[in-house]
Amino acid sequence: MKIGMPRSVVDLYEWLPGYGESAVSIASEGSSLRVTVRYERDCEEEMQLMERDLIFIYSPVFLRHSFPGDFLFEMTGGTDGFTVGHLSEFGFSEFCQAYGVSQSIYSPSRLPEVKHYSVQFLAENLGLHILASGVELGPERVAGY
Repeated sequence: MKIGMPRSVVDLYEWLPGYGESAVSIASEGSSLRVTVRYERDCEEEMQLMERDLIFIYSPVFLRHSFPGDFLFEMTGGTDGFTVGHLSEFGFSEFCQAYGVSQSIYSPSRLPEVKHYSVQFLAENLGLHILASGVELGPERVAGY
């Protein structure tokens, strides 16, 4: 499937340390998808495990794959606007279009429109492609177990 017209939504390295994340967990919560990113932060002369959430609102579909390697998508029109380690949104996505068509055929009610997002976690060697109506970045907090 073809994707294109990427733009950065969140630069994860504005708050992640240079060596990246310590762990990533993914959980469905109702119709949303929560991606929790854990990382270490220097706090008063000791390392503390912190976390932030990427919350994808109304996320009916997501794909998880090893990174590097993108087995399903072909970037068209160049890679300007696409930066590894950023949460990106694609202005053009055959994946998004196919989902919209299938839902209009099979769903008796009108569902929220979705956008195609992509993010790569370099230390975890993890890539995600997510269809969602929107995304929110949660606040930084001490990691809970």
